Amino acid sequence: MKLTWMPRLELTESLIVTSVHAVCIKDGKVLLVQIKDRGFNYPGGHVEAGESI
Repeated sequence: MKLTWMPRLELTESLIVTSVHAVCIKDGKVLLVQIKDRGFNYPGGHVEAGESI
């Protein structure tokens, strides 16, 4: 990862929120989703191009 300081960049919601994930627990069980070619993970995702937050 490379971090770059951009002091004049105005941060909008679409730049701040990049992904959201959730941990869902019920009756001692955790919900996982199977992601093609990656295995199991917590449900979540990222904002697609043109999609509102």
